[in-house]
Amino acid sequence: MSNELPQLDRLTPEEKRRLLAQALSRRAQAPPAASPLSYGQQALWFLYNLEPESWAYNTLFAARICSPVNRPALHQAVQALFDRHESLRTVFGLYEGRPAQRIETDRQVDFQLFNVAGREWEELNQALIAEARRPFDLENGPVARVRLFTLAPDNHVLLLAAHHAVIDLWSYAVLVDELGQLYEQAAAGLPLSLPPVARRYQEFAYWQRALIDGPRGDALWRYWSEQLAGELPVLDLPIARQRPAIKSYNGASHVMTLDEGLAGHLRELSIREKTTLYTALLAAFQALLYRYTGQQDMVIGSPMAGRHLAGFEKVVGYFVNMVPLRTRLDGRLSFRELLRLVRRTVLSGLEHQEFPLSLLVDRLGLARDPGRSPLFDVVFALETPEFDRAEIIPFLLGQAGSRLQWGDLVLEPVMLPQQEAQFDLALHLFVTGNSLSAAWQYNTDLFEGAGIGRLARHYEVLLAGAAANPDQPIARLPLLSQAEC
Repeated sequence: MSNELPQLDRLTPEEKRRLLAQALSRRAQAPPAASPLSYGQQALWFLYNLEPESWAYNTLFAARICSPVNRPALHQAVQALFDRHESLRTVFGLYEGRPAQRIETDRQVDFQLFNVAGREWEELNQALIAEARRPFDLENGPVARVRLFTLAPDNHVLLLAAHHAVIDLWSYAVLVDELGQLYEQAAAGLPLSLPPVARRYQEFAYWQRALIDGPRGDALWRYWSEQLAGELPVLDLPIARQRPAIKSYNGASHVMTLDEGLAGHLRELSIREKTTLYTALLAAFQALLYRYTGQQDMVIGSPMAGRHLAGFEKVVGYFVNMVPLRTRLDGRLSFRELLRLVRRTVLSGLEHQEFPLSLLVDRLGLARDPGRSPLFDVVFALETPEFDRAEIIPFLLGQAGSRLQWGDLVLEPVMLPQQEAQFDLALHLFVTGNSLSAAWQYNTDLFEGAGIGRLARHYEVLLAGAAANPDQPIARLPLLSQAEC
């Protein structure tokens, strides 16, 4: 087999099956009760052992249910969901000195009911936050929990929390979709039944390690070692406070909605330039960072879904991989030229996205600074509703007006205050119909809310200027709003 394998998405079904079979053959080398971690899980396991009481990698789904709830049916549906998805019953430990995961076959779901009738919403909100922030014990479990808070017979809040090592956003979409189906069946007194899950998460972990150990892994490493060669830049955004010696995860978020007309203009520009909305928004973000720092070399992280093989679409687990995108630019470039440059960077990064970030950091031998994240401190993401039930992703992202129907139940999203930040700054953009919304997540030990608000306004003004005149040099694109002029 050639050392230069094509992108995974371009492999034939037979080639994919052969790769997967090669990966699964390694299962005989592990003890029956344990299997290796994926590289992403291994990184989170390392972070967990550094700070086992940290809640920085807790994830959650919260919804208000504006209907009477059949509590026994909900409990039955939740247990069936946990029985169905092994990742929700996973515990982590060491086997012969190496991290491994083990599936608990008979674990009962951690499901609790709370009667909070007569309580004020603020008091309930604090209880939700306390549950969301309670650390998970990855060694003994459980790694996920479900809570139902009842204010009145037709007013409840459902909370599902899980450690990031066993779940990602796509997985939450799977769980929410299936829990709705299971609840409808249980409430109607029907047998609980869903199509079987085609794959197991452990198969992904074996496949990933086989890929990295083979010729494709060698080709991926050569690419990234070249892309990230030399002295790597550290993006020094102006911060309001002195950086702590040890990185903290204290965070907040600033939310904004971009004008619908602006979103349309950006889509039109993307089509003319034969690129994507993601690339246009990323290029503008990099132009903004250049204007704030003057740095001509920068690395930004961007998350990719990581579900490369057929059959893993309905598997719950941690698949996402953060891809480092390195761009060299200067202020003389027009926005159109920058857009084309970023397009090449993005396409090349996507071609090589299978290489795990944690392994990349290890092989690069980067000096660890306890006050920073390795490789990059700033993240950019565009979340789009690609799940087969398009309404679920906007619901999970808390978009205003979004709703879900579980039989007779009507669910509305509950957004808890952002209180953690895994990076210095992360811009998450969401497609909302014809417009765009944005959440600027930031570390509160570094930035103040007012400064992030200005940054967000400057980004919107820069986007409008770039869409209106893409041939203008990025050093001259407008930043100040009319109120600031």
